[in-house]
Amino acid sequence: MKIIPYDAFTAHTHLSPQEVAKRLKTHTEERKAFRLTPVRSDEFEGEIDETSFALQRVAHFNKSSYPVAEGYIANGSRGAIVKIRMRLNTLSLLFALVWFGVLSFMMVAILSSDGIRGLPQLGLPILMLFAAGILLNWSFWPEAKLMKAKIVEILAAKIHSDTECLSCGKPLPIDTDKCPHCGWTYKQVK
Repeated sequence: MKIIPYDAFTAHTHLSPQEVAKRLKTHTEERKAFRLTPVRSDEFEGEIDETSFALQRVAHFNKSSYPVAEGYIANGSRGAIVKIRMRLNTLSLLFALVWFGVLSFMMVAILSSDGIRGLPQLGLPILMLFAAGILLNWSFWPEAKLMKAKIVEILAAKIHSDTECLSCGKPLPIDTDKCPHCGWTYKQVK
């Protein structure tokens, strides 16, 4: 299992980019801050256009632990290529940054004031760091796996960890938007 709550993958499908966007739209409703009514049958909420999307699973309760899937849709040689990144929700990410920042500050303060004698006092902050990391991963990965499976099902796609650049044909690393060889990008230049 990965330690960082982040996943990136590429989905290859026989569908055209327009059909990919259309299929995603049929399973997505408009994003709402609060839900007072029961959830419809749509699986996702978010924004979709012809070349990109940002989705989150629909929930009628606290959804701050749900991952956000951001993707780019491009034309491939035999259909569409959809490059997807799954990350923490902004609220969860902010909470984690504040939590880790406060605990790190505590550990530095203990070490700077007590030196080597302060090592036993580091136990609680270190335990709290591990607990926060476990909670973030515990809430992220099950939902990320469900989202990934549903997106693949909707698009009738196959998953690849790396893909080739549509411009020059050289391997395109999964963690980049831009080809390191020719400069081509999935992102639409505005």
